[in-house]
Parts: sequence; structure tokens; C-alpha cells
Amino acid sequence: MSTQATVPSMSTPVHQPEGLPSAPRPVEFLRTLFKCLEQSGTRYCVLHSWRNLPAELPSDLDIAVHPEDRTRLAVAIRRLSKLGFAPIQLINHNVNGYYFVFGWDCGERYQAAAVDVIFEHRRGGLIADNGAKITATRERFGEFWIAAPPMEFSYLLLKKVVKGKIKSEQANRLKELVKLLGSRRAEEIAREIFPDKWSKAVVAACLDGTLPELLPRLKKLTWVTSLTRHPVRLLQYVTGDLTRWVRRWIKPNGLLVTVLGPDGVGKSSAIDSLHDQIGPAFWGERYFHWRPQLIARKRAAAPVADPHAKPPRGPILSSLYLTAFLADHCLGYLLVLRQLKPRSFFLLFDRYFYDVLVDRKRVRFGGPMGLARFYSKIVASPDLVLVLEADTDTIVARKSELPPEEVDRQREAYRKLPVDPARMRFINTNGTREEVAHQAAKAIAVYMSRRFTAMYPEWYGGEA
Repeated sequence: MSTQATVPSMSTPVHQPEGLPSAPRPVEFLRTLFKCLEQSGTRYCVLHSWRNLPAELPSDLDIAVHPEDRTRLAVAIRRLSKLGFAPIQLINHNVNGYYFVFGWDCGERYQAAAVDVIFEHRRGGLIADNGAKITATRERFGEFWIAAPPMEFSYLLLKKVVKGKIKSEQANRLKELVKLLGSRRAEEIAREIFPDKWSKAVVAACLDGTLPELLPRLKKLTWVTSLTRHPVRLLQYVTGDLTRWVRRWIKPNGLLVTVLGPDGVGKSSAIDSLHDQIGPAFWGERYFHWRPQLIARKRAAAPVADPHAKPPRGPILSSLYLTAFLADHCLGYLLVLRQLKPRSFFLLFDRYFYDVLVDRKRVRFGGPMGLARFYSKIVASPDLVLVLEADTDTIVARKSELPPEEVDRQREAYRKLPVDPARMRFINTNGTREEVAHQAAKAIAVYMSRRFTAMYPEWYGGEA
């Protein structure tokens, strides 16, 4: 049931930075990005929030690129990868809008940064300025290019209105831009976005600080503008969006990861620490324990002190229970997981259906193992399986619930799971919690980098 593209083996080494600090920070990434864009001849400009760049990147970097420079941008991306900043994620959020996430190893943790690239500004039903127009008036600011004030005002205003929320520093910047442009020029720009009677009110709200309160009333007006002034372009907008969603469904960029291992190996610690390191590559997260719980949702319970305390169910009852668990996995995948993957969600399982093959006593399975093996081939295959390992003495010292011989048996059983080896990664957890999380984040990032190359060859081509 897996729909992911074939990904090369994860044994391929990760590119290491050339001529950069051993633990590069976001400032080094941004400076390298700007250099690669310049060297490739890519015509670009930063659209907003540029004053503290490259020293500080509060969230993602929004840039416009000339539509004729797609190939040049691909060259810059390949060069960035060779310098250690590998592309690990691509979210096609608009027809000509691409949210790239780059990752690199900082030595003690994995770091990620996002660059939102647009070749035209299309949002809220409007096909606004294209990249050629935006970059035609760009201005130099230190070591990079920025949008001219009229382009920045148009972009930032439309973006914040469609999102329906705005940060205080962005509201202050809109106020500054109105003062810089003058109310009349600002109203002309606002009139391209809103019906005529609203342009003065929007500019006045920018000046007096009431724009955040006005946003809920403005959100739908962009669609009114498009329908009344540009009906043909609105049809192109909707058609393009439908096509984009079909592509995202066929090639979902969410990720389904499961973490396996004996009790005491450190699964909870690894899972809890993954968000900060790999979370920026996704637009949402969902966590599950063993099954999706679409059927018979379990209530939160205290940790199990003795996973083998209860006796196995009988063969018939065990088979019925396992069939219900299979139904939960299959329906949960079709109705929940598969719906979230095209929306760029990180889906993480603590244990999975495969655990019945390793520790049948934990799930009280007393039925035929042939049935369990057959069902294990039916459930959706995770994109990546992280098997956490440690020496038996360490595991027993952390949790003495199971005898050493049982821990040894489980460690060996996890290595024999019916999972494609290219989708398995073994993580040693003898180190600290931070070291384990770092290894897990790197394993996920390496997989995503290989997947990026396989899924988006057009963005990884060209001579670097």
C-alpha cells in the first residue's frame, strides 16, 4: 500500500560541508545560499523581513525568482547540496510556489532551514505580480537583493490578508511602507487586491495599527476582486490548483516513520527530541502508539510495568483481535494517514503492527504466527523504520521488566522483520538522549534527501 517513490539505499554517505565551519549555523547557510544564487546567475530578491539577514532567520526565507531562471535555481540547489546543505523537502504550496527545506549536520544536532520560492505571487484567488516584475526593480542590500518597496508592500499585504493573521513587526513594516510610498501610491497597490471602496480603509488601517482587527473581513475580498475583474484568470487559478493537488496526492511529501525496539532501549526519549530537529521540514505532525486507533480509541494510560503479566488470549479470540487491529491499520491508513501525507505531515509511530512478530506476549497474541506474518504483509509499509538498539545490559539496567534472554531474543527478531532493508535504519542508543535524537534525525534527513533526489530530479539537475 505504500505510494512513495523508490529511494536509494541510505548507506550512501551525506555530503559534508566544504570550506565551512564544522558546525555551520543558519547564518552560514544563508550566506552560502546567496552566494550560490549569485554564482548561478539566478535573478532573485528577498520579499520581506530582510533587515536582520543573514545574522538572523526567524522563520522561513521568502524570495521571488525570475520565471526564466528555474534551471539556474536548480544549479544553485545542487551547489548548496555539494557544500553540505542538502535539500530534504519540497512543498508545492502554490502553482508557482515551492517551499524548499535544506538540512545540515551541526555536529551535535541536525539543523533545517526553509526557503519559500515563488515565480509568481498567486494567493487568495489572485494571480498577482510575477517574478519577472518583482525582480525587475529589486535593490541591493548588503550581500543580497531585496524587493523594492512597492513590491514588498503588495506581497506582504496580500500574504497576511489571506493568512488572516499578522505579527506585530510585519504590521509595523506595512505602516513604514505606506509612509514611504505615500497614501495615494499605497492605495493604488491595495486597489489591485481589494474592491475599490476598500483600498482607502486598508491603507488607513495600516497607518493607525488596526489592520489585525480588519483582517477577518478582508480575507474573502481577494476572491471578489478576482471574480469581478479577472474571471478568466480565476479559472486558470482554480484549474492550476486542482492539477497541483493531484500531483501532491500522487507524490505525497509527508513521511510515515515508525520507531521500534525493546522496552528500555530509549524510544520515548528519541521521539520526544525529534520535533525540534526534523519538525521544520513538515507542515504538521501526528503521533501514534502501535496503531492509528481509528477503531476503539484507547484512553491515556500509565506506562506498562510488566508487559508480559497477562496471559495470551486463546487462538480464536487472538485471531479476531488481530484482525480488528489489521482493520484499524488499513482503515487508519486510508482515512487518516494517506490524507495527511499530501498535506506534508510528519507521521510518527511508537511501535507498529510488526511488533506482534517480535513480542506476541505484549499484545497477548495466542493465535497462529502464520496469520500474523500474513497480516504484516498487508499493512501499509512505513516510509522509514528506525530500530533502536543497545547492548542487553544497558537495556536491562534502564528497565528490568524483561529478563536478559528475552531482550536478546527481541533484539535479534527486530533484525529479521519483513521490511525492505532500504527503509530500515538501526540506531545505537548507548549514548545520551541528545546523541540518540541526533542520530535519529540524521537518519530521517538522509532518507528525505535521497527521496528528494528521486522525486524531484528537475530541482537537482544542472552543472554545479
